[in-house]
Amino acid sequence: MSALSWVRKNADEYGIDSSRISLGGMSAGGTLAMNTAYRLHNGTIKATDGTTPKPPAAVVGFYPGTDVAQMWKDDVAGTREAAEMFTGGTPQQYPDRYREVSPTSDVRPGLPRTLLVVGDRDRSARPETVTDFGDALKKKGVDTEVKELPFAEHAFDDAYGSLTSQTSRQILLDFLTKDTH
Repeated sequence: MSALSWVRKNADEYGIDSSRISLGGMSAGGTLAMNTAYRLHNGTIKATDGTTPKPPAAVVGFYPGTDVAQMWKDDVAGTREAAEMFTGGTPQQYPDRYREVSPTSDVRPGLPRTLLVVGDRDRSARPETVTDFGDALKKKGVDTEVKELPFAEHAFDDAYGSLTSQTSRQILLDFLTKDTH
């Protein structure tokens, strides 16, 4: 939130259209971006170091975790360990933490536009969990795009210049430059 506050505060100085500020991330970063955007919108998160910023106009999650308790339960390709590192323990120890860090907990109408991108061979952020999450957002009327890239695994865009990297960057550019007014 501090970074979002800084960008909003300095938008004019850097020629940024503050009505188009977006948050995004990959893997756990995508989960954090969605949590922040949705919880700012829902009023369930406040800044501890100043004024709580307005929610972003859009949010992007590349192969994000959507339900961290489900990740722990499924225990596929290190997801249980990742969930415990993310929350500090198990769902039994910290049910509130698991709920708070899972974007599925904040699905409701009026959330920011959302882009979800996942590889069809991702074993960590499984495609069905990401597409199901996208469907849940759409059912609430949230403007949501879900893109599933063929032959792509987790962190498919790490190989800069690869076909999936180029494709995902174009998807992101199209989403961010889409005229929504």
